[in-house]
Amino acid sequence: MRDAAVDVVDAGGDAGDGGGARRGGKKPAAAAPTGGGGPGGVKVEGALPRAEADKAIRAVSAKLRACYDQERAKKPDLKGRVTFKFTINERGFVTVGEIVTSTLQGGSDAENCMVRAARDFRFPRGSGESTISFGTTFGR
Repeated sequence: MRDAAVDVVDAGGDAGDGGGARRGGKKPAAAAPTGGGGPGGVKVEGALPRAEADKAIRAVSAKLRACYDQERAKKPDLKGRVTFKFTINERGFVTVGEIVTSTLQGGSDAENCMVRAARDFRFPRGSGESTISFGTTFGR
């Protein structure tokens, strides 16, 4: 089983060029975006600098993982990929948090938990609104 891993691509990057986070050839870290491309990787549009977005996503991915782990305790075979989109205001608050796509079959409780958790995420202040999109794979 693999932990959740966030894939990262440049804002203008192609989402289909593969890649992921690995630590020492073992499980990918739950909160370790990499600089390589990947399907559903981090995409930043707006005022938030890319490096700041990457750092913030690493910080919140453990909370997303906790939602998955809670549901997986009831459904041991639960696995799949979830793609998120967050709108961040200039003060760093998530004003809109949504799941764009998900392959977590039977994982609606985990998905709902993740959307609720997103309301508490904090990002760096910026000069305007930003949108961050990224995908995370659970349990493969």
